[in-house]
Amino acid sequence: MNSVDRVKELCKEYKIPVSRLEKELGFSNGYISQLRKGSFPASRLMQIADYFHVPVNYLLFGSECMDTNDENRNDISHDLEILKQKLNSQENTPVFYKKKALSKEDAIFFAGLIDLMIQRLQSSNNN
Repeated sequence: MNSVDRVKELCKEYKIPVSRLEKELGFSNGYISQLRKGSFPASRLMQIADYFHVPVNYLLFGSECMDTNDENRNDISHDLEILKQKLNSQENTPVFYKKKALSKEDAIFFAGLIDLMIQRLQSSNNN
């Protein structure tokens, strides 16, 4: 499976047409299907990864080749902060929960909950 196949699978999983992804990211109509070699320019790959909230490595190599050397992978506060940033920047790309896009109000609510979780984690780490 190549990058194009993985992008198409993500679209299917999130129940959005590839054409919607292309439109929302500012790609030309049919752009993704035209990439027969299965490789994207790095900037486009990053846009798609951000859109679906997956690591770029997943798009490149699939789940079996995820980078396990990330020094922050066990840092829950770090992961929560990344999620909060994605929730707060939802005007560019929607955030999905159980394959449905969150409303802006729900994204703000979840970002607030994440702030509370981070504060709680930091205070428990200081004790």
